[in-house]
Amino acid sequence: MKNKFPNKRITLLQRSSHDILSNRAGLAPNKKDKVSLKACCKYPFYQLNITANGNVGICCLDVYVEYPLGNVNRQTLKEIWGGDIYIKFRQMLLKGDRSLFKMCQGCDFRGYTALPKKYRRFGRILDKFARVLHPGVKG
Repeated sequence: MKNKFPNKRITLLQRSSHDILSNRAGLAPNKKDKVSLKACCKYPFYQLNITANGNVGICCLDVYVEYPLGNVNRQTLKEIWGGDIYIKFRQMLLKGDRSLFKMCQGCDFRGYTALPKKYRRFGRILDKFARVLHPGVKG
């Protein structure tokens, strides 16, 4: 990859054999345990996932886009990102409430709380960014 993209910074993070993997929002075929995690998820604060037909899913784990938050063929990205449902979703997540979508209720992804030490600063920057996007929400 470095030969193909010499001007790009490429980081490889190797997983430990002791890592506990997420259940992919309850969709992982080999991990049947569903948990009721009371923690924020960072995905909806920094990524927008768009399918080929224009639907916007709640996160990258919403592979079937069961809960579309908008469609880029009918709305602007700004309208979707700042839409009522997306704002409500983020407000609930900041409080550790994952009850809005069934998929989130069984998801054990903790966001950036388990980042390797050298990347934790990035997680704190994302937290600050989330508060700038929604200043009235207490996290």
